[in-house]
Amino acid sequence: MNHIPFIPALILSSCLILSGCGGSELGGDRSLQKGQKALAQENYAEAVAAFQKSSDSEASGLLRYASAQLALQEGNYSSAESLFSDLGDFQDSAFMLTYTRARAAESVGSTALDTGDITAGIRSIQEAVSLYGTLPLYRDSSDRARACSEKIYARASALESAGSFSDAAELYASLGAWQDSALRADYCRACSLEAVGSYLEAAALFETIPLFRDASERADSARDSAWQQAQQLMSAGRYQEAMSAFDAMGEYRDAPAQKAACGLQLVSSLLREGKGDEVLDLFDLLEGAGLLREASDDETSSLTAFLSGFLNAWM
Repeated sequence: MNHIPFIPALILSSCLILSGCGGSELGGDRSLQKGQKALAQENYAEAVAAFQKSSDSEASGLLRYASAQLALQEGNYSSAESLFSDLGDFQDSAFMLTYTRARAAESVGSTALDTGDITAGIRSIQEAVSLYGTLPLYRDSSDRARACSEKIYARASALESAGSFSDAAELYASLGAWQDSALRADYCRACSLEAVGSYLEAAALFETIPLFRDASERADSARDSAWQQAQQLMSAGRYQEAMSAFDAMGEYRDAPAQKAACGLQLVSSLLREGKGDEVLDLFDLLEGAGLLREASDDETSSLTAFLSGFLNAWM
C-alpha cells in the first residue's frame, strides 16, 4: 500500500490553503476593477453592486460616488445632492453638486411650465440656466442651458398661438435678448393690450417695433379701434368718457372737433338736468383745451344764450 509521505502532504495542503487565499484576494480586485469599468461606462447600478462586493479600501469612496451618480441618473435629485455634498472634493463631486442642483431646478421649472405656473417655471429655469452657466465646459451643461431657453421659447410660442398673450410675453421677456425674444415680448404685450380694449396703448407699443411682423398695420388698426370705441361712448351719451378718449388721440383724424362736440353735448345735458355747478367745473376743462372762451354769468343763466355763445366761440 502506497502512502504519501507526511511532509510532502503538508506542503501540498499549505499550497492549497494559500491558493484559496490568493483567489479570494484576486476576487476582491476583480470586483473593484469591474466597478471602475462600469463607472467609466456610466453604468452606475452595476458599479454600485460591484463596489459593494469589493473589500478594497478604495471601494468605499467609489461606492458613495457611484451611489450619488445613480441617484442623479434616476432623478432622485435630493439624495444625489446630499451624497455629492458629503463627498466634498472627491473626484469631481464639487462640480457634480452644482450640476445636480441645476438638473433639479430644471426639472422643477419644466414641471411648473407644463402645469401653467409661469412665474414659478421662469424662476426655476432661470436658476438652472445660471447654474449651468458656471459649468460651461462640464458635461452637457451648455447644451442643457440652451435646451432650457428653447423650452421656454417653445412654451411661449404655444401660448402666443393660443391667444394667451400676457403669459407668452412674460416668458419671452424672461429670455432677454435670446434670438428674437425681446421683439416677441413687446409684440405679445401689445396684442394683450389690444385684446382688453387698451387700443391706444397697444398702438403705441406696436409702433416701437414697426418692422416686426405686422406691427405697423396692427398699430393703425388699434388706433382705428380706439376711434370707434370713442364714437360708441359718444353715441351712448357717455360724453365725459368720450371727451377723454378723443383727447388721448391728439390730432388723430378730427379728434379735437369730436372732443369739442362731446363737450357741447355734455354741457347741454348738464344744464337740462340743472347741474350748474358741474357745468362750471367743465368750463375749466373746455377752456384749457382751447374750446371755450370766457362766458359771463348772464350767459350761463340761459341755456339758449349759453349754447349760442359756445357755438360762436367754437366755430
